Amino acid sequence: MCTFGKAVAGGYPLAGVAGKREIMESGVHPVGTFNANPIAVSAGVATIRELEKPGIYEKMATITLQLTQGITSIADQKGIDLFCAGIASIWQLQFGITAPMTDYRDTFKLDKPAYQKFPMMCLERGIRFHPMRGRFYTSAAHTEADVDRTLEVVEEVLSTLAGKD
Repeated sequence: MCTFGKAVAGGYPLAGVAGKREIMESGVHPVGTFNANPIAVSAGVATIRELEKPGIYEKMATITLQLTQGITSIADQKGIDLFCAGIASIWQLQFGITAPMTDYRDTFKLDKPAYQKFPMMCLERGIRFHPMRGRFYTSAAHTEADVDRTLEVVEEVLSTLAGKD
């Protein structure tokens, strides 16, 4: 059995359940608050149509790579220990390390105060980063102009954090 959440409808409250035929045809009806909500179902259909377009996954992967490489390059120039990498449309950003974490001990190396300042300073400049997790997602709606603007703000914020503004 497998369940799917918000991503199936571009963030709208829609979920899906899939499984072996004998489970799905067992007569147990999956109930939920938003079952058959017409807005969420329409959002799900629109999301699927968007994701069926040729090149869409490649576009999101390219945007992710531009962001992660750009942020890493800026951090290197400013002398800030920062790890930023991703795959496809998922990426992460952590302060205090420069390589992927390999076990739980690496979490003690993270510079959480720097990360807590970073999203607030970016938000003041019009770019929103999640204030807690350090994990992000690019979408079909993101453009190269969005990447350029984000990197401008990141450069300004990292300069301030490095004391080089």
